[in-house]
Amino acid sequence: MSVLGTLDSLGRCKAIVTGLVPIATDNCPMLGVNYTLSGATIGNGIADASGTLFMTGITTVHYIAIDMAGNTDTCSFTVNIKCDQFDCIETFEGETIGSSSLWQVINGTVSVINTIPKIPPSQVLCGSDASGSSYMFNATEYSGDWIQKFGGNCFCFDIRYDNGNAANPTTGTSTLNIYSGASLTSGDRATFVVNNNMAIGNAWKRVCVPIALSNNGTLPGNQFGQWTSNSSAASFDNLIKGVSGIAFLLDFAGGPHPSEKVYVDNFCIEKCDSEGLPSLHATP
Repeated sequence: MSVLGTLDSLGRCKAIVTGLVPIATDNCPMLGVNYTLSGATIGNGIADASGTLFMTGITTVHYIAIDMAGNTDTCSFTVNIKCDQFDCIETFEGETIGSSSLWQVINGTVSVINTIPKIPPSQVLCGSDASGSSYMFNATEYSGDWIQKFGGNCFCFDIRYDNGNAANPTTGTSTLNIYSGASLTSGDRATFVVNNNMAIGNAWKRVCVPIALSNNGTLPGNQFGQWTSNSSAASFDNLIKGVSGIAFLLDFAGGPHPSEKVYVDNFCIEKCDSEGLPSLHATP
């Protein structure tokens, strides 16, 4: 079953799905039906899943009928929520100023702010560097199989970098990191490196990353830049199908800049063309 989703007030694409009422019969009395949801949407309940709010992507619905004698039977099918509109996962609007939302940090600080200039004015996430290897990460909202959820589309975000030295500004090219395992440093990891003409400095830029598998050993790329990995193309394919979280290095330019800050905003899924570029809005 495929259903076209709509955007909620936070720009996330979802859909309430009806027509999922199971029909179960049995010679024994007191027949009950339970269900579980796995994939893009998770959860469980009794009776039927009709009226449930499903997330973008493919969810498998498992129905289990059980009678008073303990006999069971199962039925499974998939519900695919598709979006022709922008699907924004996180925009930081409505978040409490000073909070870290669902982001965490290693060797630094992270918080939602509204003091950095942006057009239109917006709340953004700010990560501040400290001593040692520093990065901010989110292991909650971005986990899962990206190919199943977003494959063929682009993962887009706004980013800005300030090295804290206005007299000697620097830029960086390593932007979004995805990783598997408990942390950025414990398992497979891939980084989207933007082209030199897209290097990130102290002005907002929007970057769109292609969500795709490798092709004959070559990792996906587009006019914004190229995926790179600390392992093989096959490992990258496994990683993008099993993302644990996303991260941004706060040692952004790779140099000794203890006052550097990385700002990010507007994490959205956007439709891509055949060259892995967003069909609307962002251009390299």
